Amino acid sequence: MLFIETDQGVLVTTRERALARVREQLRDADLVAELVSERREAAAREDDA
Repeated sequence: MLFIETDQGVLVTTRERALARVREQLRDADLVAELVSERREAAAREDDA
């Protein structure tokens, strides 16, 4: 049993359901592209300083 705090309150779920929920939330996300973009922005700010 897992207890997960969300904006709507506390969710009580199993590990399997929590994993399915996370996979669903990340399904269309391109995490590598986001990370590269964030790093490039941080590098640009460092170069400007």
